[in-house]
Amino acid sequence: MNLTGLRGFSEIANRGSLASAAKAMNISEPALSRQISNLEYELGLNLFSRDKRQLELTEEGEAFLSEAQSILRSLQQMPEVVRDIKENFQRRIRVISMPRMTSAVTAPALRTAVTK
Repeated sequence: MNLTGLRGFSEIANRGSLASAAKAMNISEPALSRQISNLEYELGLNLFSRDKRQLELTEEGEAFLSEAQSILRSLQQMPEVVRDIKENFQRRIRVISMPRMTSAVTAPALRTAVTK
């Protein structure tokens, strides 16, 4: 299973059309159709019922859509989550030093490390 397949599945489900989804994703219809076929094969179920004019979600497809959209939303939020982690990450360092060395060696070394 790959993200392109999940995105394609979600686009088709939301638009109700392979052609419209392929255009929105800027890929060919045959390529998108192959992705959906591969996804269905991998899952072992039909996500869409097909007729000549449109695709409709099966019951299994409805259930899978909810999960796929949840995954896609999480991926969209990932850059913000990473930014928050980076901004809020703090490092703790425990330094043990001999009393005589603290003012002469340890304190200057820590000041240098903290400012970098």
